[in-house]
Amino acid sequence: MEAQTFKSRLISLLQRSRQAARMYSEMRRSNDKLNYADLQIKEWKNINLELVDELSILLDDFYDQKILIAKSFALLERFQIEQVSISTILQKKKDELSLTINKDDFAKSAKLSLELVSLKSRNQALEAVLNELNRMLEKCNITSPKIKKEIKKENDTKDKSERTPFVIKSNLDKVIPINVARKA
Repeated sequence: MEAQTFKSRLISLLQRSRQAARMYSEMRRSNDKLNYADLQIKEWKNINLELVDELSILLDDFYDQKILIAKSFALLERFQIEQVSISTILQKKKDELSLTINKDDFAKSAKLSLELVSLKSRNQALEAVLNELNRMLEKCNITSPKIKKEIKKENDTKDKSERTPFVIKSNLDKVIPINVARKA
């Protein structure tokens, strides 16, 4: 049941991404003039198409739940790396634009502003994709395989009395510490 739920959530995300890509395709204006809104739409559409491609490959090629989960986290990590990279470039371009404006080089400023619109839109689209992927994984109560491996390594290096338990969901405010319970 859990494998079906995870796979069905992936399929649902794929369908929503396809709808978004179609919507962005329809929104593009037909005129040839340079338009900031068209730059935004283009980036949002491209990111959604990338997600559609990645999810399609994932769902077509992998049936085992462990592999689906691992590949989903790899996909999440790929989008996170790109988002961090774009954020860094965005900040550098903003700083460059400020310097360019201070030098009264408005032709270069116009070019940089176009680049910034595109970068900002891509960054926003990546953040939306990351949000969707994270929300899907959280709804399935799935934690990163890396986190599990790190906890396992940590527990393997400690002796049994020092080991920390791995808890997916916790209600620590309702837990009575063992030492307190024994003293009472």
